[in-house]
Amino acid sequence: MNENSKIFSLEKLAQMKYPILFDTCTILHCLDDKINSYKKKDFFILMKNYIEKSNFYISYKVIEELQEWNDCTEMIKVFIDNDRIFELNEREQSTYGDLYRKFVYFMDDKIMGDKVLSETDFDLQIKGFSRAKKSGPIALASNDLKIYHASKIILKKEDICYRFEFFIRKNFLIFKRICDNFEDVLRYI
Repeated sequence: MNENSKIFSLEKLAQMKYPILFDTCTILHCLDDKINSYKKKDFFILMKNYIEKSNFYISYKVIEELQEWNDCTEMIKVFIDNDRIFELNEREQSTYGDLYRKFVYFMDDKIMGDKVLSETDFDLQIKGFSRAKKSGPIALASNDLKIYHASKIILKKEDICYRFEFFIRKNFLIFKRICDNFEDVLRYI
């Protein structure tokens, strides 16, 4: 796969035909930490414009985390007003419960050590897997390497990697798709 085919602008990501679930860290930061407060505000403005007419979603737990950041309040309102809070249908909810019980150990620091997932990250990830398993393709945008680690394991066990994509936010408006069944994730970052 051509390296350029893995690069997506925010606009191109918004044109995808399936939902993109955003993790808190991807909304607030990029891997290039040189974003100043003005660029962060610019990103929020652009993001809000895309939320209104795109496939961008967040979960209720991501909302709870974003509420801790004063500059995110208006963007949260745009997600809510445009019905962009990711919900599962009845079939997906059943799968969510099954996957949650099967992989809940990812939230146990005694088992996972420094790779333990927060409740928000685990919930977002399992929601995405539930959609991929029962209804269709979905993507997760996250810069959290712990999520990548867990996903690599879960995707192999559940055999749904052909319906699930990952994007990382490389810099201000550029995202990169992680490919190759998430092997050697660090080489893409």
